[in-house]
Amino acid sequence: MAPGPAVLEVCRVSKNFEADGGMLGAAFFKRNRPVVQAVSDVSLTLDQTEVLGLVGESGCGKSTLGRIVSGLIPASAGAIKLDGTPHHTLTAAERRDWARNVQMIFQNPYASLNPRQTIRKIVEEPLKVHGIASADEVGAQADDLLEQVGLDPSFGTRLPHELSGGQCQRVGIARALAVNPRILVCDEAVSALDVSIQAQVLNLFADLRERRTVAYLFISHDLGVVERLSDRVAVMYLGRIVETAPKTDLFAAPKHPYTQALLDAVPRIGWRQSARTMISGERPSPLDPPSGCHFHPRCPRATERCRTETPQLRDVGDNQLVACHLYD
Repeated sequence: MAPGPAVLEVCRVSKNFEADGGMLGAAFFKRNRPVVQAVSDVSLTLDQTEVLGLVGESGCGKSTLGRIVSGLIPASAGAIKLDGTPHHTLTAAERRDWARNVQMIFQNPYASLNPRQTIRKIVEEPLKVHGIASADEVGAQADDLLEQVGLDPSFGTRLPHELSGGQCQRVGIARALAVNPRILVCDEAVSALDVSIQAQVLNLFADLRERRTVAYLFISHDLGVVERLSDRVAVMYLGRIVETAPKTDLFAAPKHPYTQALLDAVPRIGWRQSARTMISGERPSPLDPPSGCHFHPRCPRATERCRTETPQLRDVGDNQLVACHLYD
């Protein structure tokens, strides 16, 4: 399916968190708390019906960005726009409509469901909250949603602990689809599932994309899953986007040294260890990120300029954007 016009814009978004300085430090010594720079000056677009994969190491800020896009947490700077309208300018009623249009599917299928509610009640709740179905229709619509995600309506009488992980994830998808969203933010939506169940859920995502007008922000560290599902991929490192490109171009010819190292880390038959780009050292702390390019302490091609000057995303052709001084 060809992507349509841009429906979502992430405009120079940053998010900082104050680290816990401890009871004594905060209450008695009044010292300044350290700041975690989770997301730093990120800009992205998501087209209608597009699947944008967001990849990177654990702790790079992917999930935080997904929660900002979903409206679950506010950005410290920048703006999130839906159809050109920034989230921070909306009224309470308009933010309710935003929440209906941008739904999130969480990583842990058990923790994201109310353990005291039956499956049918869980799926019925958004229908009632947003006034989508009347009291007489809500049960039938909930059963229809369960069937759409491959579950028999008889599962509606069960509690979440009586279902497998894959079945619980399907319930989460049904709940998100209940309000007919325009964007689904999938935060590691298949990482907790067995491989066979992963394939079923990925097929479900692909099928839903064909049957509904919905775009995906698909957050994952599994490059194989991203390659299978995405149209375009954004690579994130320590809170910054370092490369974006159409899926085919990025996997065939990655430009940024970090992207090259990520792809080289994927085990493949016939590859020699000496032919791979290896990353040395540990990922820097977001409490004290390096100056210049955040990747320069681990980059085998870093120069003095990388240590002092922050690279900006620039077009290197074929809709491929790279934040690296090597491509000036």
